[in-house]
Amino acid sequence: MKWEEVTQTNIGLDFGLFNNRLRGALDVYHKKTEDLFQFTSISAINGTTGIDSNIGDLTNKGVDWALHYDLIKKDDVTLTLNFVGNYNENELSNLPSETGEILGIGRNGGKIFEQKLVRYAGVNPGNGNLLFLDIDGNLTENPNPDTDAVWTGKNATPDATGSFGFNFNYKGFYLDTQWSYVIGVDRRDVIYYELINNGFALTNFQLSRDILNYWTPENRNTDIPGITSTNATILRDTSDRFLSSSDFLRLRFLNIGYIFPKKFLKGTGLTNLKVFGSAENLVTFSEWRGYDAESRVTETRQYPTPRIVSLGIEIGL
Repeated sequence: MKWEEVTQTNIGLDFGLFNNRLRGALDVYHKKTEDLFQFTSISAINGTTGIDSNIGDLTNKGVDWALHYDLIKKDDVTLTLNFVGNYNENELSNLPSETGEILGIGRNGGKIFEQKLVRYAGVNPGNGNLLFLDIDGNLTENPNPDTDAVWTGKNATPDATGSFGFNFNYKGFYLDTQWSYVIGVDRRDVIYYELINNGFALTNFQLSRDILNYWTPENRNTDIPGITSTNATILRDTSDRFLSSSDFLRLRFLNIGYIFPKKFLKGTGLTNLKVFGSAENLVTFSEWRGYDAESRVTETRQYPTPRIVSLGIEIGL
């Protein structure tokens, strides 16, 4: 074991234009980490299933940006647009393996923690069993997860993250918003698996209505296997059947309020008065079927990000 070695180059630019109505920052970076500190799987014959070690190199390159523009800038009304973001690419190299790949870490030339999985091909309309592709692309109901898995090019590390919104003020009224987004994240939707698993039908688990579309001889065109399927529960974690995009766009903050002018407070004994309402995580747009698209771990009944609505009054004496 030894320390990781990091070499990084950054080129940055801060700017302000048009009397600073347009302002922002741009940073381009290239970062290479050698001798990555990672947990590496080993044979359990050694008394443990893995050890910490220095395995391979990782290159990250990308750009960070922040942009603010005063679309309206007058004495009684202002409107400022805000944009913040990051785009990043990562690539593994120098993995100490004859094949150039290490399961659980990735492959040379690929993304770190890239998923290597058996490809799911739908439900067999003839008998309701699941179908997969073997290593050669042939249909099979019983693939071998060790020899039929392929690299998917997908992992749970986002390609792009950021936020955008605006700040609006008009004669004491204000409205602020912030939308956040994540692009390029793929992970297993374990919660959705449980919601369409007919094995939970007689338990206290709530199921998805999708399970009503399960295969029957009269309902052959479906992606839900039949109740009598002999392989409905195989390869949950080693196929891409439940590998889903958890990209999302979320209204992170919404604040609205009114600040009373000082002239309205004369004789009241108050120095300031503000009424306001706010909302967090009010709405989310995503293809993710589990509880929370924002989670960065494989969900196992994890509590989702809450939606919070608040009303308040601020009084200064």
